[in-house]
Amino acid sequence: MSKAPFRIQLWGVKDDCCTKLFGQKMVAAVAGPVLDSGVFECMETGEHFIKVNTVIDFAKPLRSQLLAASDEIDNFWVSLKYEFLPSFCFHCGRVGHARRDCAFDPPLGKERFGPRMSTKKVGRKI
Repeated sequence: MSKAPFRIQLWGVKDDCCTKLFGQKMVAAVAGPVLDSGVFECMETGEHFIKVNTVIDFAKPLRSQLLAASDEIDNFWVSLKYEFLPSFCFHCGRVGHARRDCAFDPPLGKERFGPRMSTKKVGRKI
């Protein structure tokens, strides 16, 4: 089974774009079908972010960031965090093994993998 439902958090979304629909469009374009989404507030910082429930294909590398665009706002980068991410390779970006066991080449582009991509469930729905 390489596909499973998973929650992705989108951080760094501009206030004008921080909506359920924006999150759904961003994630659907790169991950898979969207099951649900919502806007949340971080209890510690007050920052707003979007959570999207989607189906992820774990045979492919995860994304660490997305380039977002809006009619009113210039392009900006959105960071992705995955809730309760299981074993994850910081070299190739795939789930299911650690870097020391990796047999894959890293993906091309600006992907940067690391522990910051995994998070515990945070925030309250607004």
